[in-house]
Amino acid sequence: GWIDARGEHEPQPGEATAWAEALDGRVWAAAVAGTTLCVQDRYGRLAVWDLTADRRVAGRQLGTGDVAATPGACVVRAGDAVGRLAADGTWTELLEGASAIAPDDDGVLAAVGDRIIRIDEAGAIEELGEGLVGATTVARSGPTMAFGLPGGDVALRAPGDPHGSLSLEEPPPYDATRLRLLGQD
Repeated sequence: GWIDARGEHEPQPGEATAWAEALDGRVWAAAVAGTTLCVQDRYGRLAVWDLTADRRVAGRQLGTGDVAATPGACVVRAGDAVGRLAADGTWTELLEGASAIAPDDDGVLAAVGDRIIRIDEAGAIEELGEGLVGATTVARSGPTMAFGLPGGDVALRAPGDPHGSLSLEEPPPYDATRLRLLGQD
């Protein structure tokens, strides 16, 4: 079954939810923010679910890719294109050239070339600063940015240190796909 790891909107034992039944065994990527659940199946179909109402509120056929959620919308990277599907069904193409997206509070971070872009919950775009070309994932805590790199390495950057990095002694033999900075706030 499915539960919200944060303890919010958790079904009672034995209680079936429509979204869990509809998605069982079909998930390629998923993300949650507040009462919005974003799920992409292995065929590239994206669904926006309202967890409070326990119903699918929007959907769109896309290629498979990365999925992030904001309250009321899903942000998807398919190939190098980033778009946003709102709970009302409105689709907006936001960016081209993105190598990664990742959740950031009520928004989404995107690595686009050598820049880091933030997409807020309404879909507005803000440039945050310098990134790393080819980043496979990105995260931030306060002003500190972290980048996953091809080959498993990680780069950390603090304000005023645009070239900071961290090489892992024995990086994994695969690209980093998710990072989380702890204890920085």
